[in-house]
Amino acid sequence: LKACSSIVSLLETRLSRAEKTIKNLKEVVWIIINNSNHLNQISIESKGIQKAATSLLAILPLTGNSENTPPNKIWTQSIRDGLKLMEWAIHDFFPMPRADGSSKKDEDTRVKEEAKSHPDLWNRHQKWVSIAKEATSANDDELDLGNDPTDDHRSRSLLSRIQSLCSYLHCLLVMEGYPIHRHSAFANSAVIQQIPLDMLLNTSEQLLSFPLAAEAKYRATKSRLRSSPVHGGLISPHAAMTISASMRMSGHTLFDVSVESCKGGSGILGRAHRVVGMSVANLVSSCSLGVVSVVDGKLMRGVGGNNAVRMGWLRGSIPLRIQSIRSFQAVALSLGSGVVSSNGTVKSISRALVLLGGCLLEQILGEDAEKDGLSLVGGGLDEEWGTLGDRAELAETASTALAACIAAFGGLTPNDVRATIDSITHSCLSSLYVHGDSSIFVYSNAKKSILQLGMNCVCVPWGDGGRSNIG
Repeated sequence: LKACSSIVSLLETRLSRAEKTIKNLKEVVWIIINNSNHLNQISIESKGIQKAATSLLAILPLTGNSENTPPNKIWTQSIRDGLKLMEWAIHDFFPMPRADGSSKKDEDTRVKEEAKSHPDLWNRHQKWVSIAKEATSANDDELDLGNDPTDDHRSRSLLSRIQSLCSYLHCLLVMEGYPIHRHSAFANSAVIQQIPLDMLLNTSEQLLSFPLAAEAKYRATKSRLRSSPVHGGLISPHAAMTISASMRMSGHTLFDVSVESCKGGSGILGRAHRVVGMSVANLVSSCSLGVVSVVDGKLMRGVGGNNAVRMGWLRGSIPLRIQSIRSFQAVALSLGSGVVSSNGTVKSISRALVLLGGCLLEQILGEDAEKDGLSLVGGGLDEEWGTLGDRAELAETASTALAACIAAFGGLTPNDVRATIDSITHSCLSSLYVHGDSSIFVYSNAKKSILQLGMNCVCVPWGDGGRSNIG
């Protein structure tokens, strides 16, 4: 597969007349992608095989076709096709409410119309659905929907499909394996404007909100029916919960590459309000309830009471919190300092910056507070899912994002937000000086990122021309 990718990259449009060969090559690659769940079960090398297959499929637009269609148009259409396959997979297996408020009937009608206008793509989707629905048990006639043995198989098939398509779209958008001159040709403004950014954001939003939809469906379903497929879908609420974290990770991957592929272009700037809103919403849903309550100045459900219901069961996942912070950093650096000078986004950006500081402070001072017999709001560090290395990585990611935002926004950062960040940085540096032998400071990357944050705070002036007093 890697050899084929190299040959295609070398010959490019000289393969435009070899349509039969390219068609057969596509069929082989799609067979691998459609059976990715089976590959995961029988081979430990399956990830490498899937990666090579998606890379090869992403580079095939360079061959063109016999109708002399420019490769950049085939490349754009390939992105649209990948997004449609991803949307159809989610719609068939776990229907989710749309952001525009359309009903399930309207969605079914829309999918049918798309299937009629793209028959070849729909046939490819149906082939995968038939493979994903294959029963893993020999006693298909005795299938008990109350305890479906194939439910786990179908949920893993959906996750493998989403991950494979996400890898395919990532390779397309970063132009992995493309020659340098193609990068330059595809990077012009005319081609960038052809990227279906709205479709990318819609699909990213679906994947990012998958855990919330799965949890809502799980709570709204009676306990004896939680292992039965949802109405109009093929997996149960319980199965959806098991794959929700990985689905959200795929959403972060797609969202990040969508933002970075249009960095500096008019497309992403025209959608700044939506992009910032998505990144901040993901950050809020990933932070601990204690930090969110302190930043927003109000007590949330699940905080401060033994009988309170804990909202958002994925809040304790440190890897998801790290990825949410990285997504916000990518958005902030892609949009630039204009987002803190715009009335539509300055409040969201300010809230996110304080949340980043809260995440950093929670990790640095949380362990010392628990040693001193103090408890953090919301249950402390015991409710977090992650190792000590994950906590150190979280501290590094949060401090790196804060340092990058301070350097990018400069004096446009609101003074009250800048004062909060400087105060948090001073507390972290003081903890590093006093408790330098604590467990989280064993990791040099955490210490280095905090020191870099302190340097940025000292070097970058305030909006009124003042200087930080951290030094």
